[in-house]
Amino acid sequence: MGGEDQDLVLTVREKECLGYLARGLRCRAMADAMGITVKTVEKQIESARRKVGAKTREQAVAIAIAKRLL
Repeated sequence: MGGEDQDLVLTVREKECLGYLARGLRCRAMADAMGITVKTVEKQIESARRKVGAKTREQAVAIAIAKRLL
């Protein structure tokens, strides 16, 4: 793995959202489970997606799993 992978850090909330996404939960269910708004969930997923360099939410989950971030 390159140095940039070692520097890649997802927040606890980003990891939590991607984990729920990996289990097939929708944003409303994630928000309810975490006690936050749907908009916050969407922002966390988008932030994680950008950080891992994914084009889609699903790709973000796959990359995070492959890089052992989840």
